[in-house]
Amino acid sequence: AMTPPPTSSPKTRIALPAEEAEVVAVRRALVAKLTYAVGKDPIVASNHDWFVATALTVRDRIVDLTYPPGVLVNELQLSRDVGLGRMPVREAVARLAREGFLSVVPRRGMVVASMSLSDVVSMLEARGVLETGLVREVCTKASDNDIAELAQLFGDVDAAGESGDYLKFLEVDYRAHARLAELVRNPYLYPVAETMLLHNLRFWRYCHRNRVVVDGHVQPHVCLVDAVRRRDPDAAEAAVAQLVTRARGGLQDLF
Repeated sequence: AMTPPPTSSPKTRIALPAEEAEVVAVRRALVAKLTYAVGKDPIVASNHDWFVATALTVRDRIVDLTYPPGVLVNELQLSRDVGLGRMPVREAVARLAREGFLSVVPRRGMVVASMSLSDVVSMLEARGVLETGLVREVCTKASDNDIAELAQLFGDVDAAGESGDYLKFLEVDYRAHARLAELVRNPYLYPVAETMLLHNLRFWRYCHRNRVVVDGHVQPHVCLVDAVRRRDPDAAEAAVAQLVTRARGGLQDLF
């Protein structure tokens, strides 16, 4: 088991080149991920547990643009920031590279991945293929309570869209679609869907960080919810396909 990284005690704090407030924030986020996402007590957590928590913490900071595209990720610096040894950090970085959040640039090292038009088109294509299959499964597998929960979640999404708070819309949209994927209850499908949805969230956050969202860009989910309620897999698949097609149509305003 590894000793949990220090977060505040002056006696145990390592002198770091990064800003102190950022270091404290990273370490708190790391312990929170270990405790609530990994489900382990920091006192008894294994090296593997710390590696998973580190990967999730860094991934969150990439998705929320704390680490924006093109930023160099230095393993030694990251190891110091989180207060862990190089091995769990190296494994975390390798995992994020496999998931497409980090990329290797010759003569620079590992950087936060950028997203070209080709990348985004491929991402939306993958989302269309995956989510149409997921929603068909939900129509047949989900309980009535599950469907009621989805209806509430997508209602919250549409309300956020109508409010004009686009960043809030992106957050609740991610949670609703992630929950839809989770309700399929397939341990092989969900991680793939989660990774895809996080790439989607990062892209739209980055694109709209300094932009005003034009009218009609946010699409309602009424047809999707209605189809799932009726347990009509064909209509649900068509509704998802339409949402993805409209998202692809919005790319012309961004590139």
